[in-house]
Amino acid sequence: MVNFQTKMRKNWKLYLLALVLLAILGISIYNYYTFRGGEWSCIAQRCTEFSNNDNWVNDNCNYIDTDMICEFTFNNQDYKLPLSKINKEQMVSCRQYECAVEVYVKSYV
Repeated sequence: MVNFQTKMRKNWKLYLLALVLLAILGISIYNYYTFRGGEWSCIAQRCTEFSNNDNWVNDNCNYIDTDMICEFTFNNQDYKLPLSKINKEQMVSCRQYECAVEVYVKSYV
């Protein structure tokens, strides 16, 4: 009994290291099985480049017959109007987005 206690006192750092390594191994295995088979998905975007004035017209308007017709969405409603009825100086839209918030979605297959 005295022999075992003496060995523990001398080698406590080694036993602690072994315990930490086992804990890290266990966490790694758990994470592998938990996150296996999923994918990252973007749930929120932010605008990185805005479009206004002539850029907005180039992005949203096309000639149909002889009229320049612009298609856009405002307050979740789609509009299709001639350019002559739109104040293009007030029109701003997003040209390019980047993901602001990503979440990991696990697939259950």
